[in-house]
Formats: sequence, structure tokens, C-alpha cells
Amino acid sequence: MNDPDTLRCGADLNCNFVTNKHICVDIIHTKFKNTTGLAKDFWEATNQTALESQWTVRMARVKNSSWCVSVQEAYEYSMQDGPDAFEGKGCDCAFYTCLGTDTCDFLQYNMSTEPAPYNDPYTQNCFAECCADMAKKCEKENSNALTGMPTAKPTVKSNPTSKPTPQISGSPTSYPTDSPTPYPTGSPTKFPTADPTETPTEFPTVSPTQTLYTQKYEAAWPYCTDIQCGTFTLAQAKAFCDARPTCTGFSYTKGNPATGSGCYKECGTSENFAGYGFKTHGYWAKGPVVDAMKVKYTSQYPHCTNIRCGSFTLSDFKHMCESDASCSGFSWPEGNPEDGRGCLKKCGSDEASAGYGTGTYGYWVKTV
Repeated sequence: MNDPDTLRCGADLNCNFVTNKHICVDIIHTKFKNTTGLAKDFWEATNQTALESQWTVRMARVKNSSWCVSVQEAYEYSMQDGPDAFEGKGCDCAFYTCLGTDTCDFLQYNMSTEPAPYNDPYTQNCFAECCADMAKKCEKENSNALTGMPTAKPTVKSNPTSKPTPQISGSPTSYPTDSPTPYPTGSPTKFPTADPTETPTEFPTVSPTQTLYTQKYEAAWPYCTDIQCGTFTLAQAKAFCDARPTCTGFSYTKGNPATGSGCYKECGTSENFAGYGFKTHGYWAKGPVVDAMKVKYTSQYPHCTNIRCGSFTLSDFKHMCESDASCSGFSWPEGNPEDGRGCLKKCGSDEASAGYGTGTYGYWVKTV
């Protein structure tokens, strides 16, 4: 079943991602190589040139150049230049047909289940970036039907109770107690209270320790298990999370307004297992945040396995790598701008095994 509001994908009708792992793309766009900057069009890159004429005829009938293609075919076309696709040309947003794609099911799919090299997140990350407005509809943080939080004011009934209570409560006590308790405690405490401290403590007891919350991400949040979603203030969110030992943090509207929306998260020991949302919300983590990244190369980066690619803030990307045990480091534009795009890398013990990319990107490495 497609997500609600998913439109037909040209002559190829519906791209039901759950059933066939297909997304909707504009394959005629790939014919304009001077625009795409790629040497091969879709048919050439996927070795399906024999089907080009047949597909073109079908698309001409509906005057729509979109087609349902598998995630593996999308990868073969997009990554034909090799591992520098994202750092090099970035995302070709004209390739993706957002409205014809089963967006939520595609973005929630775990690409690591695909065989190599198709488990690379490039296509999924580019779709999320190019179709950001569609992606927002899949996020509980932006839902108009947030659940689980009480309303700010009690419900006001339009009419009072129809009938008064039929009888008053039982009679009050007729008289006060006739006499005070006749005797004090029969015998003194067996052991008297120890002598008081001779002198007061030099320094008074400090206030009880409060749980530390740190804004870990400014414009991203982990897709962990949602405990509850709603509208609240930062103070309310911290108090709610404090009261629940399994709560590891909460998403909150970007910019930290006085009242925002978000979801309380249960991430366990691995916050990145289901990926991240980005742009509309940040994330507050319970406890301190580690800073364990440093620049290793200023104008080159290793061709290791990409874990995740996208446009983020430098601070957010650092913390994403720190939170992923498999992340060795990440590529980032030269000069280290606060906003940029890059790829988290899984290099293992040999970052040089697949060579290096050079040019306008450097590389940050994890120090612990």
C-alpha cells in the first residue's frame, strides 16, 4: 500500500516501495548529459538500452517522463562516477520525482539490508534532501496529530451536572473531643537521639544535583523509539524525560522557541540505528555530549564506505559520527564552514584501501 497522496508515476502507474522497492524518477532528464554532467544516461548506466524505445513510447502517451525504477537501478545511474558522487556533484534533484514516490516507506527503509554496493545511502539521502517537503509528512515531530500529551487547560463542560447530589454527606462530628489525650507516650525512647553536631557545617549542603541536558543537534534528531509526542516547553520536556529512566532525550522545534513540538526518545545505547530526521527540529540529549573529532586532511578524504551523506551543520555532523561506533570520520568542505554537506565514513583499520578523493573536501577523524 502506497503512502497517502502518492501520485501516479507517469505511464508506469504506482511505485509501491513495500512491494517492489521502486522509486519514481525522471529518466528522460538523464538524456541531457550537458545538464546532468554524467557520461551515461539512465539506460546506458543500467545496461537497458534495448528497452529505451519501448519506455519512451509509453511515456509519450501520457506526456510524463517519470518511471518507476529499483533502488539498485537508481544507484547504478547516480553513482556511475564512483565514490565521489556526493562530494563531487552532490544530488541531482531533477532526477527524483517526489510526488510519485512512496516517500515514507522509502525513507524508513534500512538500506544496509541491500547487497553491496547498493547498500550505499547516497540515493536515499539525496531523495530526502531533494524532496524535503514530502519527507516532513513522514515525521511525527511535524504531525498535526501529536498524541499523548495533556491539553494545557481542563475540558470545560457546557452544562453543569444535571442534578444535585441527592443527599448531603453524613452529619459532622457532634462535639469536639471531650478531653485531651490523657497521657504522653508510656515510656521514653529506648535510645536517646545522638548529640547534635557541636558546630554547624562550614558550608551548607548544595542544591540537589539536576540532570544535565545538552543540545546535541541543532537541526537533526534520531529516529529512535518514540515514548510520546506533543507540544511542550523545554522545562516540561526535561521534567518529563527526568521521570522516565528509559528516556534518552527529546526532539524539539529548531531554534528553541518558548513552546515547541517534538517527541521523547528511547534510543538505548545506539541512537543511529534508524537514521535521522533533519532541518525542522533539533535534539536535546540527557547527559553530556562528547567532542571527539579533529581535522585530519584539509583537501582530501578517503574513499571508505559511506554510512550517511547529506547537508547538515558541522556540529551536528560531528556528533552523528561520535554516536556511531562504526564511523571513522567524515568528509566536509574545505575551510570547515558551519553549514555544508559531506559523508560519514566507515574505514575500519585501513582508510587508504580504496584510495582518496581530492579537491574541495577535507576529512575529519574520530579521536577516540
